[in-house]
Amino acid sequence: MKHIALHGGLVTLGNGVERILVDGGRAIGVRLDDGTEVRADVVSSNAVPTTTWARRLPREAVPGRLRRRVA
Repeated sequence: MKHIALHGGLVTLGNGVERILVDGGRAIGVRLDDGTEVRADVVSSNAVPTTTWARRLPREAVPGRLRRRVA
C-alpha cells in the first residue's frame, strides 16, 4: 500500500463495494455499499474472482464465455 500512496494512489480498507463502475468497457471506479462513488484510473479487486466477475461487474461488461465459466 505504501508504494501506491507514493505514486498518488489511495487504498481504503473495510469498505464494502456494491458495484465496479464501467464506462466504454473500462473500469472507472467503484460504488460503495453506502452509495458513495469513487472514481479511479486503476481499479483493483482483492475479492475472489467469482465475486468480482459475477457480482461486482455489470453483466454486460463480462464476456459471455467468462460469465459461463464463473457461473
